[in-house]
Amino acid sequence: MHTILNTTFTAEGAIPAGAVVVAGSTPGCVKLPSAANAGQIIGVAVQSADTGRDVSVAIVGVATCTAGAAIAMGTPVVAYDATGKVGPAGAAANILGIALSAASGDAEAVDVLISPAFKA
Repeated sequence: MHTILNTTFTAEGAIPAGAVVVAGSTPGCVKLPSAANAGQIIGVAVQSADTGRDVSVAIVGVATCTAGAAIAMGTPVVAYDATGKVGPAGAAANILGIALSAASGDAEAVDVLISPAFKA
């Protein structure tokens, strides 16, 4: 992981390292996405955190994420599911960033350049 900027939030629920996190229901909190292609992406958890604990989140730079499906290098990626894994983006998506490495399937590590873009 080669992050330029990390910031600390409070975890709303258990969050694994490498998971995409979204805005929580309380200011200053983050949580796992509720579904695939979730909006309000904040970044990627740098380490695991239990509910109510501090979690460092990469918001600028390159983060190592966990893939939920096969991803080709150069592909835009989104929150793949409610576990915070990443997957290839569809036509209209809430983009986390661009895959800088490839993943052949579920549970593989993939480096992502964090560059969020949100659908209207």
